[in-house]
This record gives sequence, C-alpha cells and structure tokens, in this order.
Amino acid sequence: MLLNDQLILGYARQFADRVRREGGPTATPAELIERAVRLAYGRVPDDGERAALEQFLTDQTALLQRQGKAKPNELAFVDLCHALVNANEFLYVD
Repeated sequence: MLLNDQLILGYARQFADRVRREGGPTATPAELIERAVRLAYGRVPDDGERAALEQFLTDQTALLQRQGKAKPNELAFVDLCHALVNANEFLYVD
C-alpha cells in the first residue's frame, strides 16, 4: 500500500519540494540527498548510501528522460524521496 498509494506519493512530492526549497536554487544533488536523509532519518548518509542514492538519482533521471517526461530531474528526486519514506528505517523505530 505504501509503495503505490496516492497519499504516500503526494507526501513524497511534498517532501521533495521541501528539500529542494530548503536547499535553495544552488544546491547540488549530493547536498539535496544529504538533506533528504537528514530529514527522513535524522542522520547523515554513510558513504555507501550516498553513492547508491546518487546513482539512483542519475539512473532514474536518465530513464525519465528516455521516456520523454518533463522535468526528469525533479521527478527523479521525487522518486528518491518516495524510496526514502518507504524504507524500513523510516517506518520502524529501533
């Protein structure tokens, strides 16, 4: 339900908008990723997570470009935020 529910997709869009807004117009993808992980999990991503998230963003942007989507960078970042809010670390408190 969390993966495809329209409510959760809306939250992911709002989350991505907040991260981009707070990051400012000059924020790099790496800075946006760090901010998103800090907001979602309350910590900075480790090197492996950072690399995986940057690769996801690159791959997803390329896929959306091939599909002819408008604003593929923004849509890819929404997808990244959607993945963050669907991760076990976001859903469960240890």
